[in-house]
Amino acid sequence: MAAPTFSIILPVLESPTLADALRAIQCQTAFDQIVEILVVGRQEKEPLPEMPKVRYLPVTEQPSPAHNRNVGASQAQGEWLCFTDSDCTPQADWLAQLAGAVSGAEVALAGTVAIPPETGYWGRCDHLFGFADQAQGRPHGEWIKSPATLNFCIRAEQFAASGGFEESFLSAAGEDLEFAWRLRRSGVKTRLIPQAVVVHRHARADFRSAWKHCFGYGAASAQFRAKRGGSRLWSLFSPVLAIPLTGELVGAGRVLLRGLARPFRYPDLLRSPWLLPGIGLLDAAHTWGMLRGVRHAA
Repeated sequence: MAAPTFSIILPVLESPTLADALRAIQCQTAFDQIVEILVVGRQEKEPLPEMPKVRYLPVTEQPSPAHNRNVGASQAQGEWLCFTDSDCTPQADWLAQLAGAVSGAEVALAGTVAIPPETGYWGRCDHLFGFADQAQGRPHGEWIKSPATLNFCIRAEQFAASGGFEESFLSAAGEDLEFAWRLRRSGVKTRLIPQAVVVHRHARADFRSAWKHCFGYGAASAQFRAKRGGSRLWSLFSPVLAIPLTGELVGAGRVLLRGLARPFRYPDLLRSPWLLPGIGLLDAAHTWGMLRGVRHAA
């Protein structure tokens, strides 16, 4: 059986860490299985490094992660599409771990996400809140419901059949939620490969940037549910969230209950209890973003 081939797709928007990401991909132990590395978007302020198998696809219109990934997928020639981001440095065996887990067309793959050891308090809180089920070092099940596309791999034919990423979301991450929802609806499950690790060098170094990031995630989450429908509980409570003051009170109760449950759901946090208040505050940002999203859609 021939080894699977991969197209690596990196969306980019004036990224200062693009060269680091590309160097990490050049060092992959399974580099011979890479057909191409497609860098898609806008990168005018920083020089574009010339490296083997790298092809640049400039986007002249307003770029977005979803649009850039779709453009890359439309040009890809590999059997599998591997999505990561320009602020991620994959570990040397990242692709080999994913390649070793390749199976049928009904299965997509996702790896785990680490952060550099020097990451500060708010950066760690943002990481553990945003990648709660994909963070490196946690006990993981075999399957993941909504993987983040900074470490995600799918057959090219399956991606094409799915219709690609929805490009209408106002904030990043909504397209990930919606795409994962459509995959599940079509019968495709995503297997989590804990050993396939990317190190995420994100820019949320202070409280303000982390709050803004999680607020945007909350707004995107509400937009996703408005588009595709949520759970029965969401259908029950979303009209209440649209009511001024009442929505804030319900939101505060949500943050409190989730904060009480968090150490039981993620016992690893008991080894770093000082992170719990920060994660709770970012959950408040997410909840307030959801309130804004619900009221925007109403």
